[in-house]
Amino acid sequence: MEIEYINSGNKEALFALMNDLHAQRWGGVFLNKLNKHFFNLATGFCSEKLSLKYSCVLKLDGKPISVMINIDCNDRIYNIQTGYIEGFDKRIALGTLHIGYVLEKAFNEPSIKIFDFLEGKGKNSDYKSRIAVEGDFLESSRWLRSTLLKFIFRFYDKYIRR
Repeated sequence: MEIEYINSGNKEALFALMNDLHAQRWGGVFLNKLNKHFFNLATGFCSEKLSLKYSCVLKLDGKPISVMINIDCNDRIYNIQTGYIEGFDKRIALGTLHIGYVLEKAFNEPSIKIFDFLEGKGKNSDYKSRIAVEGDFLESSRWLRSTLLKFIFRFYDKYIRR
């Protein structure tokens, strides 16, 4: 088992791998041209404050099995996205294993104070709440007056956006 961290020479390969794994698991790409352009601009202009240095690929016998995109800013690491081979081994949670390795590396560096998983849940379980020691409650609401819009959003929420 090895971890390959991002550098200027392997960034595009990491992004391509993320798209492949994301498409297999979720049915669509994660990084389109605009997203990649944003990451390149943000890390280029603010390289002393913002980096992808904690983004990495987890490999087994040289074969990529999990990829993680993290943004490092000041004393925090923000977990943007994790992708892995779904159904790799039912006894191993690849995403959680990968996060564990990155957490170990991050917190062995004195400058890192917080690893932020950001909002969201996993596909099959809320792994973030099991790992995180604290968090903020987030709630979103919609207020609509139009009866037609209320019906459309109810239909969308019930049958389309699962």
